[in-house]
Amino acid sequence: EALRAALAGPAWDAITCESGVPRLDTARVLETVRDAWPTVPILIVSGRRPGEFEAALRSGLADGYINKDAIDDLAAAVRHLVPRGHPASSHCAAGLGS
Repeated sequence: EALRAALAGPAWDAITCESGVPRLDTARVLETVRDAWPTVPILIVSGRRPGEFEAALRSGLADGYINKDAIDDLAAAVRHLVPRGHPASSHCAAGLGS
């Protein structure tokens, strides 16, 4: 319900989706977000190997992946996904799955 409520508002500049959260189906979350906001960049954050998310990345459900061990690079990864000159929205929220 929280996801659907968040998606009812204006689109965000980018979304981080943490995988491995108990009782959270990452693929289902990605599909729901992509259906609502097809052009918003989505970055998977996980402690798992990137190969586990290959299908989501190939299918366009997610635009990138960052390992939790490299979390210091999260801001740079998000900047890479958001187009240069993209006007920042005033909407900010915790990443999905947090």
